[in-house]
Amino acid sequence: MLNFTFSSVLVSMICCNILIIFLSLIFSSHKILLNTGFRTLNIILLIVFFRLLFPFELPITTNIYFPDHVSRFITVILRKDYTFYDISYSIWNVMVFIWIIGCLYKLYCYIHANLRFFHLIRAHGSDITDSEPYSSVLRQICDEISCKKEIRLIKCSFAQEPAVYYYRTYYILLPDTLQLNSCELNNILSHEIFHIMHHDLLIKNLVHIVSILYWWNPFCILFRKQLDLLLELQVDQKTGGRTSEDKIGYLSCLIKVAGQLNQQKQSNLAGLFFTTESGILLNKRLRILMETDSGKKHNRYQLILLPVCLLTLCSYIYIFEPWYISPEDLEGVFQLTSENSYAVQQDDGNYNIYYNDDYLENTDSLEYYPDDMVVYYNDNNEGVEIEKN
Repeated sequence: MLNFTFSSVLVSMICCNILIIFLSLIFSSHKILLNTGFRTLNIILLIVFFRLLFPFELPITTNIYFPDHVSRFITVILRKDYTFYDISYSIWNVMVFIWIIGCLYKLYCYIHANLRFFHLIRAHGSDITDSEPYSSVLRQICDEISCKKEIRLIKCSFAQEPAVYYYRTYYILLPDTLQLNSCELNNILSHEIFHIMHHDLLIKNLVHIVSILYWWNPFCILFRKQLDLLLELQVDQKTGGRTSEDKIGYLSCLIKVAGQLNQQKQSNLAGLFFTTESGILLNKRLRILMETDSGKKHNRYQLILLPVCLLTLCSYIYIFEPWYISPEDLEGVFQLTSENSYAVQQDDGNYNIYYNDDYLENTDSLEYYPDDMVVYYNDNNEGVEIEKN
């Protein structure tokens, strides 16, 4: 049975935030990033993605109780001390309500911004798919990498840089102010088509939706940016080629396009851009591309997957729970033991529970009762006194 609780969300956030910080440390050094390898980074990002999607408590989960002072604070959040029209609710219920409203608002903004941008493309963009030299270059690239997708090339004044979008078909946007030679055009179109072939737009949108679900967690925004950077690095490696001349030509194209940027990208748009809005990240892309084949990858770096998987597994096996009962709630509370209680099994398989010889309740399982509780069998259905004799 899956349970969505305050504790399950808390443990999920602790686990994922630790992994996102760990990824930031890897991304902070281009040498460590190269040695770790794109495949290992993809696996870690995938683990974070699914852990965020499933912040639930499983049947195998074991409770680890908070200290009293922490438990007391969390109990205040979870206890239903408030009433609205005869409906009892807690601070946690209010938090979940605000969480849902925030998700719906963020999702609305995301969809609205993209639909508006797509309408802008159709209304003011100029389709140059069948114009030369664009048509020939596009056809040549698609033939080389066996791309069968329908792709439209759009030249527009509102595009700050080349980008790829999807709305019923794929659109590659080219700024009308950007003057490109045949080599630069080939690099840009190859870059965007590789994004299409790798389904990067779908991946980006799925992660963006997850970051919308956790709009209140700043680490999820960092997670989204880490994914965007990794997608660009992988495509850079494909597009940059193997020879030094190919790489230099591709790097020059990146720098040329980045030089014309004068505004920050809208983070709400679902496209993938040719450059990176941060100069620091662009510099990292350039260095990584130049050094991709300069060193040998170390297989020992793949061992980092072991603690990552172990942490994720532990986040499902163990969960933090509050353990605090206020003095007011303790009034009238008693504990069942084998000395003061016993069970009588009925003909229908259920059990009558007795406390100090007084009937307490009927239950279908003794799972949550003392293991050494005495059980009597009411075979002739003549009551407790007969069973005790």
